[in-house]
Amino acid sequence: MQVRLQVDGELEQAVRMKRCLALFEDFCVVTDSLRHGFPIGVEVVNPSGEVLHRAEP
Repeated sequence: MQVRLQVDGELEQAVRMKRCLALFEDFCVVTDSLRHGFPIGVEVVNPSGEVLHRAEP
């Protein structure tokens, strides 16, 4: 499974955004639970499609 999340421009510019990207998967119990059953990759992109974060399955 591949999940792609898109953040809006204002959120992308937020100072805390980089820290959130580094931590969000550690605290997402849904993604963590799903990974125990099958491979799941996650991408976070900005409105222009630039990848801000990628976690391979």
